[in-house]
Amino acid sequence: MRGRKGFLAVIERQTGNVRQVVEDILNGKFNHSRGSLELSCQRIQLEVDADTVTEGSFTIIGLPGRVTEGDVISSDLRMQCVSPGFSGVQDEIFYRFDAHGMEPGEEAKGDFHIISNQGEYYIPFSVSITVRTIVSSMGEI
Repeated sequence: MRGRKGFLAVIERQTGNVRQVVEDILNGKFNHSRGSLELSCQRIQLEVDADTVTEGSFTIIGLPGRVTEGDVISSDLRMQCVSPGFSGVQDEIFYRFDAHGMEPGEEAKGDFHIISNQGEYYIPFSVSITVRTIVSSMGEI
């Protein structure tokens, strides 16, 4: 997770002037005309085998005719954002979960934090490590 410096970098990129944004906030000036984002999913639930890497994606859709910019940060180190930045009306965010070192039955939970010029959003995720089974001609082993 990036922390405070990463958050300030996002503000800098989106507005061009962090000092001005902070000054406006301190003076009670807020931009209320942000709009909203549409997310292709509200929650991500995965079941993966131990010692594997799994990839997936979700889509962020902004308002038509308005450029949406921002960053996506994961709260869990095992869940990486392969494409953490986005810009445009619509963008696909790719992620990768690394289950190396995890045991069957373990679970990892966290959130994708979406920080954008259209507001902040969260997509919770849950990853369960499954028990690997082998299927033979006689059934599961």
